[in-house]
Amino acid sequence: MNVRTLWNWEHAAGQPSARRGRPPHSPAAHARAHELVADAAATVGSTTGWRPYEPLLALPRRLLEPAVKAVKAAHRAHVRDVRATHRVQHVVRTAGTIVGQDSAHLGVAARHGVWAEVWRDWATLELEAGGDGKPVTETRVLEHLDALRRDGRLPLVRAGDNGSAYWTPAVEARLAAYEVVHLGNRPHVPQDNAATERGIGEAKPEAELGRGVALGTPQEGVAALQAACGRLNARPRPSRGDLSADELTRELPSWETRVARSVFYGAAQAAIQRAVSEGMTKRQRRQAEREAVFETLEEFGLMSRVRGGEVLQALRPEMIS
Repeated sequence: MNVRTLWNWEHAAGQPSARRGRPPHSPAAHARAHELVADAAATVGSTTGWRPYEPLLALPRRLLEPAVKAVKAAHRAHVRDVRATHRVQHVVRTAGTIVGQDSAHLGVAARHGVWAEVWRDWATLELEAGGDGKPVTETRVLEHLDALRRDGRLPLVRAGDNGSAYWTPAVEARLAAYEVVHLGNRPHVPQDNAATERGIGEAKPEAELGRGVALGTPQEGVAALQAACGRLNARPRPSRGDLSADELTRELPSWETRVARSVFYGAAQAAIQRAVSEGMTKRQRRQAEREAVFETLEEFGLMSRVRGGEVLQALRPEMIS
């Protein structure tokens, strides 16, 4: 350190340092870049990055990149709004009316995948989990149906995907014997059981389970998922007026207050017979079956279908999806 350095420090004290680098572009320049990119997006597309815009617009990269990012974000928001406006949602009025079932992969124990079965009531959003850690089998499905019948908890409609264990002749016969309508997904459309899928998507992170998670035993994973379901059932739901699944289970009326099981089952089967016809593809047949079941539920006042933002107005204590 020398005298000149001390002298420079003394004179520089309290003086703002000069800003380095290029000066920023003005707000007007950013706004103009946004307009140009928005116009060019009709040609370039809504999923690409900034590079395809560069030869068309000849904008500095510091203007082009943020403009492309903003235009893409605005496009995604618009698409979400349009889809929400046209989305048809099922608003179930009574508890136990539709219960969805699906399998959840929890992790790995002793080099084998660990699985659990998850059930969700479409009305109350109540989640349950069970199983022995192995993939679901016909025997397990039948045992669960028998247990529900013993406990008086058979739903009117069982919703699920197209897993082979759910569609065996023995399972179909047991559902028919117990007068439970089987609501299957259309092929390759897991969104048809979206309520249960979302429940699994909530429960697995809550339990810190999923692909790559190492477990000591299969039972450890199933127990952790069961505990997570219990916590979620006690959690207030803003979409349900801050009522929890446990509270809704206690407060919502049962389907038994609206219709007898045999009456509903007969009406649903008759509607399905009228809806399906020879020559339908598997997807067309499943779509017709689903529509027939939903129409029967609406006929008995057990469900409504609402579009987009109307859901919030439709949700009342006795009308929950």
